[in-house]
Amino acid sequence: MADRESYGKIKQKEKQAPMKSWTFPFVTGHKYHIHWSITGVDWTDMKIERSEKWLETDKSVYIVNNFTDIRAKMDVNVGQMVRENLTIGADEASRETGQYILYNATEVREFHYVMNGKNNTRTNELVTFKAHRCDGPCNEDVAVVATENRTRYWSNTADWPEGEFPEEGKDVIIQPGWNMIFDLEESPIYKVI
Repeated sequence: MADRESYGKIKQKEKQAPMKSWTFPFVTGHKYHIHWSITGVDWTDMKIERSEKWLETDKSVYIVNNFTDIRAKMDVNVGQMVRENLTIGADEASRETGQYILYNATEVREFHYVMNGKNNTRTNELVTFKAHRCDGPCNEDVAVVATENRTRYWSNTADWPEGEFPEEGKDVIIQPGWNMIFDLEESPIYKVI
């Protein structure tokens, strides 16, 4: 937030109905950047209940949240309807609640979404958001490699594949399963180990 003078603050009304949460007043037809402090709060779940007083003819509210952690995927549901990423179009008249765009580039990291009164019924007033760090499994499968039965010593050239001691400034690869002991009194400076 380089220009703190062009930002306003909204007081939160803690623990108000409908779901013992915070309420925020919004003016339709505007874009809001909701930054949960300077760095952003990396929420994983959020729910927004649309007011039954929101009319189909009211303009949309365009909301932007910042985040610092990786967000590979967002699940956005309007009632039982699932929304897809990259669905906010340029035509404001065609926008509907839950349409969103996830910008996950390191320099941006913003989540944009639209709220309005279109198709607002008692069964789809609740909009739910679920953030995912990964799209699929977060951890790749790690191959299990048996550890060799002998001990290798860093200083012993015979324990290196090419029979040469690793040179300073070079990359050093320790193969999976090696039982390598670093036994030098002073370490050369390597690029990557």
